Amino acid sequence: MRSKEYTVQRYGIHFQNNYYRDAAGVLGGFIGRRVTVFFDSRDTSRVRIWGRQNADEEPRYICTAHLQSFAPTQADRAGVATKNKQRRDKTRQEVRERQSEGKEVLKALDELDASAETDAAQGISPSESSPEPATNMAPPEHPPATPTDAPALRSNNNVPEPDDEPDYDELRRTMQRKQRGGSRP
Repeated sequence: MRSKEYTVQRYGIHFQNNYYRDAAGVLGGFIGRRVTVFFDSRDTSRVRIWGRQNADEEPRYICTAHLQSFAPTQADRAGVATKNKQRRDKTRQEVRERQSEGKEVLKALDELDASAETDAAQGISPSESSPEPATNMAPPEHPPATPTDAPALRSNNNVPEPDDEPDYDELRRTMQRKQRGGSRP
């Protein structure tokens, strides 16, 4: 048998990256003291502990400590590493999916802007070349006004007549042309 000195901790003895504790609790009286651990290198499931009660005594046998299995409270490193890798991979996959969705949306917006500019260059008004309505859009928050409600809505001074409403897209394109320094007819 081989031997090595260790200090007794509150949780027992930390030996070769494992924790050992005796069933009777005798080690509790030796917390903070140095003890000698005798062990068989082929079987480290239990160790024999020798120590001194007082400094002037001869070392004597104290107890046999057994390997503590913390299986319910402490997972093995390989299992934790596997779960962490799965979690990272899942998060990366979600990020990739959202990035591709964002790229598709940006591409659709660029195509819509390009088609609006070509329509404006050809002199087609936005109402003539309105795209087909999207089928996956959310329903409006308020129900649309019925034809009988139209005169009442128009009588309100805050709501402009349809012909009085400025074409914001055309204004934006005009401002962009002015910023670029060119003017197209």
